[in-house]
Amino acid sequence: MLVEYITFTPAELNAAAEQFKEIPDKALAESATITVRYRPSSITVKNHSGNTVYFLLLTELEKTKYLEAEDKPTISSLLALLHTGEVTYDNFVGEIRHILVIGTGGHENEIIFEVLQDTDSL
Repeated sequence: MLVEYITFTPAELNAAAEQFKEIPDKALAESATITVRYRPSSITVKNHSGNTVYFLLLTELEKTKYLEAEDKPTISSLLALLHTGEVTYDNFVGEIRHILVIGTGGHENEIIFEVLQDTDSL
């Protein structure tokens, strides 16, 4: 199991604009001919920013559709995490590759997405 920390800074959150970050693709070589690929299996969101943060966990296809949509989802249709909340997601349909965050201003600290990644063979 691998852990990746993806952080959104107060400046990014206070921009009150869409912020995308990609979950890095992980693979480890077991030998010269075998590579073990990892994929997100659990994401814990830790919000200590001082204000509510709205976010979505997206596959590559979902991000493409989101960016191409003429009518973007309203902020109320995104997942919300209160100013001192923590929540874990672990039942994904598809491979989560992107995190979309929209801050609302007034953020004093960062928000951290702790991404646990397991091998495809698990």
